[in-house]
Amino acid sequence: MDTLCDCFGNRYDVIKMLPTGFCGFHALSFCFTGTQASYADIIDDCINVFTNIPEMYQLRTNFANNLHSSRSVNDYAAFMRNAILRVQSGLSVDNDAWC
Repeated sequence: MDTLCDCFGNRYDVIKMLPTGFCGFHALSFCFTGTQASYADIIDDCINVFTNIPEMYQLRTNFANNLHSSRSVNDYAAFMRNAILRVQSGLSVDNDAWC
């Protein structure tokens, strides 16, 4: 395992994320649960937040910002469910699905 050391001498383990295109969701999953495997739960939580705060969806997703899209949070949820299925099938995802 690789480690990094900051200017104060603190050492950090480098945890490699799975190369699926969901590295951001894998990282959040690892931070919150101790495993990368809960990435789909993190995505579902994000969709719930975006449903309640649509402005955040517009500001913080590639999917909503792709060519000034008019796609809804429901469109995003369907897109992300498909992206999860792709990852579960061993395929990578489009950058509109990135965290």
